[in-house]
Amino acid sequence: MKKVVHINTFCSGGAAVACIRINQALVKAKVDSKMLVLYKTINSNLIVDYRKELSPLKSLHLKIKNRNYVDLLRWKNRKNNELFSVYHSVWDPENHSLVQSADVINLHWVAGFVNFESFLKANNKKIVFTLHDFFPFSGGPHYPNDGFKAEAWQKEIKKNLELLKKAYLPKNIHFVGPSQYIIDEVKRSGAADHAKFSVVKNPIDTSIYKILDRVEIRKQFGFTENDKVLLYINERFKYKRKGFTYFKPMIRQLLAKGYKIIISGDHSRSLDGNENIIQTKYIGTENELARIYNAADVLLFTSLNDNLPNTLSESMCCGTPVISFNNGGISEMIEDGRNGFLVADKNRGEFLKKIDQFFASNISRDLVSKNAHQTYAPETAAKKYLEIYND
Repeated sequence: MKKVVHINTFCSGGAAVACIRINQALVKAKVDSKMLVLYKTINSNLIVDYRKELSPLKSLHLKIKNRNYVDLLRWKNRKNNELFSVYHSVWDPENHSLVQSADVINLHWVAGFVNFESFLKANNKKIVFTLHDFFPFSGGPHYPNDGFKAEAWQKEIKKNLELLKKAYLPKNIHFVGPSQYIIDEVKRSGAADHAKFSVVKNPIDTSIYKILDRVEIRKQFGFTENDKVLLYINERFKYKRKGFTYFKPMIRQLLAKGYKIIISGDHSRSLDGNENIIQTKYIGTENELARIYNAADVLLFTSLNDNLPNTLSESMCCGTPVISFNNGGISEMIEDGRNGFLVADKNRGEFLKKIDQFFASNISRDLVSKNAHQTYAPETAAKKYLEIYND
């Protein structure tokens, strides 16, 4: 049985959550699999803190060096509200014992942690790269969109793309995309023409994200069984890509129609002031998040570019359909009239009509949940990853 190490910079964020779930699915399938992170913030024996293996002096030296590096990058990127990262790093995870002993290295969201040139040069092992965004093949931007001012970065992007092509070329890298959309984009980029490609949907813990006692949960939120409840989740209102500027003008119209709204995710801006809006506090556990999905009739999603958002698959596993702008990998997740509705990008008028259409439809929550449990089953993801590792 192969020994696998998953490398991710953080323990939190959408990519980290997906990485943790993939690792857990493999462990459940009896695979020797662990996750190596730069910043460990979760108490789990399946997650290893890279810096624990460094001497205190080296750790302090690299921490200071990295701090200066990060501050410079933030200053250069100050006019953007979308991430831009570079492919250099002060850290050397290629020398960590977990990486040294592994048969398969599965890279995930590794910006600021993995130095692409030295890491790939040092490893002749099987390398799988799970694509959570565009960064591994874009030359720097994590997502191309209106929130990223690319003009000032053109020279650096071109230089980075050449670096990637040289680093990837001698390696037999297998890129895994949670959506066909992201696979098509990496192929189109030309950054990894000689690689292999597969689509494996990110798994969801179906023992948590499932249909619960909706009547009881609604009572706890102060809703009645007959209330029409909308759920809006957005981690960063300020990011243009996440589309809050398209949802905000809808709020007054939705309230005027008698809808109740739960707003969750970003806590930097209070939207209180109306008894029919509930803005949740920090969601501490997945069980709590599953309850929120179950309290709603439908999830509203306004992102303008996404890969395969965990939010959508979690919601559907709970039997809560989704109305979303039609872009990226989202179009692969939603089937009109079966588990939600797709809306032309940035079209608020159509979005409002689809909400009304949803409440006039007869979409079955049980069927939405059943199909999502099959699509995002951890067992399915583990099996497909094992096939890739053994290829």
